[in-house]
Amino acid sequence: MKEIRPSVKIAVFCGACQGEGLDKARHRFPNAKIYAIEPAKSNFDVMYAQFHKRPNMELINKAIWTENGTMCLNVYHAPFAHSLYRKPHLEDKGKCKEREQVETMDFAEFLSQFGKNEVLLRMDVEGAEYEVLLHCFEKGVMDRVMELHIEFHAGWRIPELVKYKDKLDAKLKEWGKTVVKVQ
Repeated sequence: MKEIRPSVKIAVFCGACQGEGLDKARHRFPNAKIYAIEPAKSNFDVMYAQFHKRPNMELINKAIWTENGTMCLNVYHAPFAHSLYRKPHLEDKGKCKEREQVETMDFAEFLSQFGKNEVLLRMDVEGAEYEVLLHCFEKGVMDRVMELHIEFHAGWRIPELVKYKDKLDAKLKEWGKTVVKVQ
């Protein structure tokens, strides 16, 4: 996402945290509508204070998931680590502050509103990426995404996600579009 790409019509930031990177995105994609999705109220409030008056930007205080509803969000000391999944490496050190009920949105349903190859998708959702992306493939809406920038969280951080890794890796390879792994 380094160069200015006026052809990007829609940029979606899932796990937008406190809005880090949104100003850069506005300059890199000057003609894009930007959606910033963040479930944690404390993070969303910081992002909202800074960006709610910006044109062509929509801020959404929900967690992306496979259905509409509510779920428990594990709120950790670091604002960038909140997750729908428990993180043993943080919980064992007493770093989980609380659990917060959050509204979820069916992300496949959200993507379905866009045309093919319109969405540049940035995803850092602390583990939910596996089930959410597999759901989007199943629902046939990944054709809306032109490029995916993603941080994966399976492995030692969230061991229960390893079971989805190979299946998602195969789907992404078959998909054939650009996947940029970020950290």
